[in-house]
Amino acid sequence: MNTSTRYQLAGGLSLAMAVLSIPLVVLSAVIGAAARSGAISGLASRSMAAALSVFSYAIGIYVCATLRHLFETRHGFLGASGPLRALIALSVAMGACTVLGVASAHIQMWVALLSLLSLVAFGILDIVIGLRVLRAEIDLSGLRKPYACTTLAGGICYATILLFPVGLLVSVATGILVALIFFRESSRLRAAEGSAGA
Repeated sequence: MNTSTRYQLAGGLSLAMAVLSIPLVVLSAVIGAAARSGAISGLASRSMAAALSVFSYAIGIYVCATLRHLFETRHGFLGASGPLRALIALSVAMGACTVLGVASAHIQMWVALLSLLSLVAFGILDIVIGLRVLRAEIDLSGLRKPYACTTLAGGICYATILLFPVGLLVSVATGILVALIFFRESSRLRAAEGSAGA
């Protein structure tokens, strides 16, 4: 897969997650309610919830890895590399814990606690990324400042936990901005490749 196509894919996934993030949270709540009412078994509810979480983590990992590639190779910006690597590692760890939580309700309870703690960690890492991008001398197709500000605001909301619903809404905006960055960078690459081939 060439870089332009990779950015297109990452942009599409980022946009999809921005659109689906709130419905996925609602769906998780519905699954939990169905399990408590006895409409579905505990194992079924844990399996469905885990599938949704792993799906979200997997997309997040791909988007973060591609964003890191864009920062480093297209803009020579290394300031966000460390926090993005940490986000990827944390997502992998939480994905693995979520799968383990399917085994029993007791393990799932511990996974829920870890998820709460990881939310704070995700928030702190987003704050770091937002601040570093805000101070960086890069363009990001004219979207550097909006992206940095929404990432920073979302990170603050997640780190406080109580503002999670607001953070979710802010993350929708961030996801859309990330998608636009990828799409614009992909268009620039295609234009450059077309000029080179002419």
